Amino acid sequence: MIKTIFYLFVVNISLSCVKDTKRIGMNCYVYDFDTKKPINNVEVCQLINDEEQIIARTSINGNFKVQEVTKLKLGMESHKLANLILLKKEGYVTDTIETYGNKNDLYHEDSIFLKK
Repeated sequence: MIKTIFYLFVVNISLSCVKDTKRIGMNCYVYDFDTKKPINNVEVCQLINDEEQIIARTSINGNFKVQEVTKLKLGMESHKLANLILLKKEGYVTDTIETYGNKNDLYHEDSIFLKK
C-alpha cells in the first residue's frame, strides 16, 4: 500500500512538471546590408533583468549559435516569455530580435542584415 501511494505521488509530481523555455536555440548568419558580406565579431546579447549579457559572437563567416535554455518547474502551465536578443557591432545600427520561446520562431535559423 505504501509503495502504491509513493508511486502515485512520484507520477503526480512528474506529470505536474513543465519545461519553461528561457531562450530558444538559434543558428543564424549576420551580413552587411549593403555588401551582403558576413560580419565578424558581432556581439549577440540577451536582455536579462534589464542587463545585456553577451551570449555569443559571430564567427568569420557571420555565423552564431545559441543553445536553447530551459528550466523544469512544477506547475500545469508552461511560460514562454519574450526574450530580447540584441545584435551589436560598432559602426552598425543595433538590431533587436524578439523571440517568444517557441521552436517555430522565425529567427530559429535565419539570415540577418545589419545597416551601417
